[in-house]
Formats: sequence, C-alpha cells, structure tokens
Amino acid sequence: MGQVQLNGTLTFGPSSSGGDVFPSSIDSLQLATTPNPKPMPVATGTMSRNLQSPNTYITLSGVGTNDTVQQADTFYLRCDAPIKLRLTIVDPAGGADIVAVIPHQGTMFKEFPTNGYLKLVEAMGSARMEYAVSGLM
Repeated sequence: MGQVQLNGTLTFGPSSSGGDVFPSSIDSLQLATTPNPKPMPVATGTMSRNLQSPNTYITLSGVGTNDTVQQADTFYLRCDAPIKLRLTIVDPAGGADIVAVIPHQGTMFKEFPTNGYLKLVEAMGSARMEYAVSGLM
C-alpha cells in the first residue's frame, strides 16, 4: 500500500520586510494531509491533459465507477488557465450526490471524508492540466 504525503509551507506577507514595510510581518502555514501521511490503496499516478473543451464538460479519466479510483479521498489539480470543474461527491449524510461547480485556476489540493468521497471529476475550458487522484478503492 502506498501513501500520500503533503509537505510544505504557504507564506503570506510582503515581498520584503523591515521597519518601513507594512504589514511588517509574514504569516507562515504548514501544509499536511489528514492524516499525514495518508494511506493510499489505489491511485492514478500523475495524469496530464490538454483540455480543449470551452463549452462542454469532459470526464477526466482515472476516477469513476469503472475507473482506477472509484472512491477518491485525495484530489490534486494544477492548470495554467481558468477552467470550470464539476465534482460529484457522495453525500456523507446519505442524501443525493453533491454536484459542485467550481471555477478554478492554478493549484488545488482537496481531501474528502471516507463517507463523502469524490466519485467523478469533469472539466470545461481550455488549459494544460496535471492531476492525481487517490483513494480507498
């Protein structure tokens, strides 16, 4: 069994510091998965796609009912232009699936609870993308 681990720091603040710079402080946040490291029974590996679908959602391979990851708890995506993501997530409360449409650009790292897993990822737009998905099955 593999594992997912996120290590890094997110820093907010001025490009330089000193007595004449406002704000004079820098905030630093440590990045980690929950738990860290997280068990990874199945994963897609790094997937690349040149998305050219400005008007229609395209299913991203690697996650879905009959795909490599059927119950995703970790999702990473990086793209170089604005896109829309449509994520289908199991409702942890037992209701109908949750479908979230998210405008996105840049880097996304998203974790899902075991009983509210990601089950489908679709994207619309024009961008170069890389993504990875892992989960329990």
